[in-house]
Amino acid sequence: IRGDEERWLLADIDAFLIDLDGTIYSPSGPIDGAAEFYAAVLRHKPHVFLSNTGAKPYSAVYDKLSEPGR
Repeated sequence: IRGDEERWLLADIDAFLIDLDGTIYSPSGPIDGAAEFYAAVLRHKPHVFLSNTGAKPYSAVYDKLSEPGR
């Protein structure tokens, strides 16, 4: 989706709630297209990253997001 169609689809969205694991990153690394989605959409809209993983402590999620290339 590009250009005018993209703007129309996103016009009515006020904010994003985004699950991290499997959407932004996976165990093997960043999800393809996640960085582009962030650059094109999220920097222009309010957003909150969430994680529903109870298997990892907050510090592990923080460390994963702090790794270079993530």
